[in-house]
Amino acid sequence: MRLNTALFDHMNDGVILTNKEGVIERANTAFLHKTGYTLKEVIGKKGRFFQSRPHNLDFYQKLWAQLRSEGYWQGIVDDRKKNGYLFKTYLKIFAIQSANNDKATHYLGIYTDVDLNSHDYEALLYHANNYDHLTQLPNTALFVEKITGIQALVQRYNTRFALLRIALHRFDAVHRLMDYALADEVLLQVVERLNKRLRSTDLMSRMADNEFIMALVDVKDFSSIEHVAGNILRWLQMPFMLQAHTVTISAHIGIAVYPDDHKDIKKLMGQTKLALTQAKMSAEGGYAFFNAPIAQSSDFQINDNTQL
Repeated sequence: MRLNTALFDHMNDGVILTNKEGVIERANTAFLHKTGYTLKEVIGKKGRFFQSRPHNLDFYQKLWAQLRSEGYWQGIVDDRKKNGYLFKTYLKIFAIQSANNDKATHYLGIYTDVDLNSHDYEALLYHANNYDHLTQLPNTALFVEKITGIQALVQRYNTRFALLRIALHRFDAVHRLMDYALADEVLLQVVERLNKRLRSTDLMSRMADNEFIMALVDVKDFSSIEHVAGNILRWLQMPFMLQAHTVTISAHIGIAVYPDDHKDIKKLMGQTKLALTQAKMSAEGGYAFFNAPIAQSSDFQINDNTQL
């Protein structure tokens, strides 16, 4: 306990600890120095005490929505010192889970100084806005941007690319029953296994907690796509070793092919979601190619509003 207190108090970055409602319970010396407040002035205050006008209500609503769903948020924020001076800081917020990992009991905020005139600031901002915090994979927006660039090459050389939406099966149970950090380690090992098998031209993104999307570029035929999909299922069925635990999961994969299924990237990604629904009819894992007649049935109802 004394070691943890020493680390907390002597970090160069500003650190605050809040309860689940965002009320500050602890603040270190670096945070007090950055803001100009005394410990007495910040204890019992909510984090919004430091909020500045450049960020509107929608910004903070989205921040808290991600924090509650993913347990983490990071980004560049404008905060306010005691003297009213606005300053930019790189903020990371972590949820601290209860013993049985079913809810957040506290939040830890870490404030890092940024030099607005440095390339580091631009790099931090770009990374925070475009990459998943845990896996460091491109987020959906960056993935779509990269695929749109590949689309021009595919059209020029009259080839194909395939999108594979991969959903981990039984991961929710792992997340519910295991320590939060160990569940994250499963995700990191999943990404490591998949990355090792990707070619340099292929891409992968994290779509959601237990869902990824992969782009196989310049595929020759459908059998080669099936070969990769089958291999992915086998790789993810292999046990994951985590300290004293052994975890076994499986996966389902929904596949759509450009330009065979659609020439619009976002609609093609929507088709992978419908194909994934078809794949999930197999309880223990499997893959399915997008099937337009099935998707147009009442069970799937494909339309222009199908979400990514």
